[in-house]
Amino acid sequence: GEVRTDFAITRQVLRECPQVKGVTMVLGNIDVRFHICRLGADWKMMYDKWKEFGDSLGIEVEYSLPWPVEYEERKVPNIGMYKGKPFYGSRQERLDLVLRIRDYMDKKGMLTVSYPEEWYNVEPEKYAKEYMQRGRNVHLSPVHYRRHALWTDPKVSYVA
Repeated sequence: GEVRTDFAITRQVLRECPQVKGVTMVLGNIDVRFHICRLGADWKMMYDKWKEFGDSLGIEVEYSLPWPVEYEERKVPNIGMYKGKPFYGSRQERLDLVLRIRDYMDKKGMLTVSYPEEWYNVEPEKYAKEYMQRGRNVHLSPVHYRRHALWTDPKVSYVA
């Protein structure tokens, strides 16, 4: 939605908060499993517009990579569903998409922050139980937030 509105909400927030010197922008796993996989959205266009917007701000902008996609057997709340379905695309398709997004962001020179790369290799059910919030939730557990975990330094490219 923000891409379609030329980031109107984010622009408004930044106008109201002129003291902001930098921002981390996030497209999350819901964007992958619904907006891109379900709609077949042109994700490269989305990321191009996202970077253009970030470049226009005149402050430091870092972009967070969507984290590894969830375990499909995990129960999610109704708010995490679209027309009663929690996931679009297979787990492998979503993972492949996240890896393509990562490579594209690196090629575009986006200042990217990311969770530890080893998260890609965690068995899906274990990932859901150990990294995601408990219960019927679609969010990362706070103990694994960037401020607590060994996420990448946005100043250093993590793609070899």
